[in-house]
Amino acid sequence: MKNIMSNVARGARAGPREAAPREMRHFLVRAKELHAVAPMIAYYLRLRSVEVGMTLTPRPKEALNSVLEILERTKRSTPLSGDTEVDYINAKKFALDVYDRADRLDRANKRSKEDLKRRIEAFSAASTFLQMLEHFEEHPRLGNGARRDEDARQRREFAEWRAFDLTQALQLGRAPTEVKVMSAPPPAPVVQETRKSMVAPPPVQTQPPPPPMTAAAPPPPPPEVAPIVAEPVVPSAPPPSLPLPSPVKSLVDTSSDLVSVEDVPEVEQSSAAAAAAPPPLASVEQNECPPQEEESHGEDKPGE
Repeated sequence: MKNIMSNVARGARAGPREAAPREMRHFLVRAKELHAVAPMIAYYLRLRSVEVGMTLTPRPKEALNSVLEILERTKRSTPLSGDTEVDYINAKKFALDVYDRADRLDRANKRSKEDLKRRIEAFSAASTFLQMLEHFEEHPRLGNGARRDEDARQRREFAEWRAFDLTQALQLGRAPTEVKVMSAPPPAPVVQETRKSMVAPPPVQTQPPPPPMTAAAPPPPPPEVAPIVAEPVVPSAPPPSLPLPSPVKSLVDTSSDLVSVEDVPEVEQSSAAAAAAPPPLASVEQNECPPQEEESHGEDKPGE
């Protein structure tokens, strides 16, 4: 058991048994440097290296297992606050302090090789510490106020580019790229206003307020109208039928073949014309003129 623990301690001092990939290596190097000075920062650097290693393909299992063993062993001795948001604030302050130191060295603009190496080291460390803050931004328990820190992201990108540019200048023997320092804009000039004589405007005539609105009296009720009673309608008597003249009656009664019931209205319309026409000869001879033979015989009888 003692041999196993001594091997673990020896492996922790020597670092991971397998060479860590490039995406994890810079976290582990900075964690080893800060293990005795800032153990909390070293702990979160190793934790972020594990998170990055889990996304690699193929997955570096030996390097991950080695870092996880160190995390388990140093977790109890690491002064963690227990609150993720408090640890985030402390880690961000540490990363910004390193970035400000690198920025001050860069603004001094010293061209010696030693100065270039110090500037490269400062910007490289600042970019690593700012990248470590992504662990807190992806943490599910972190409040919305600490997520998606755009300022930290821009500083990290500039630190990575500046470290690369200074490295190229050191290797190629050229001057580093000049960076335009964004200074604060000058204050706006104070304009002295000339006072002019101003004429007071005429007083505004205020109109008296309108009288309060009173409720209007209700309109009078409409006059009562007597209901209209409809009088019963008495049907009028039909017009009397006109008597037919005797010749027409005889024609209607005797000669049914000549006049039909449907032709009676036409006979009534021509009744005036029929009355003016002379009676037929046959009816006059039968009713008014007796035979002449009987009269002659009557006259002869008394003579006899």
